[in-house]
Amino acid sequence: MVIGFGTAGLLGDWFTSEWVHKVMLVPVILLAILSLPGAYRRHKNHWPLLLGGIGLSTMVSALIGPESLETWITLSGGLLLITAHLWNRNLSLRLLPVTREM
Repeated sequence: MVIGFGTAGLLGDWFTSEWVHKVMLVPVILLAILSLPGAYRRHKNHWPLLLGGIGLSTMVSALIGPESLETWITLSGGLLLITAHLWNRNLSLRLLPVTREM
């Protein structure tokens, strides 16, 4: 149990370090670049793309903002990005043909 608490403390320090934020942004940006424009080409609704861009910009701006607000800025950007992805998914699913089972 003591080892568990010690490990939790180390993970907390690890997740709050600046380089982890930068490293985690790389796959987030790549996934957004790969998914958001492709879905836009299918459903032609620019709002999820715009919302995703604002979310990404917010997450990147957390790196240059005050450290005391970094967590809140990052979370806000992440929530915007998640919303954009869910909106994209919803719009893309609407375009799928309805199949009926007999």
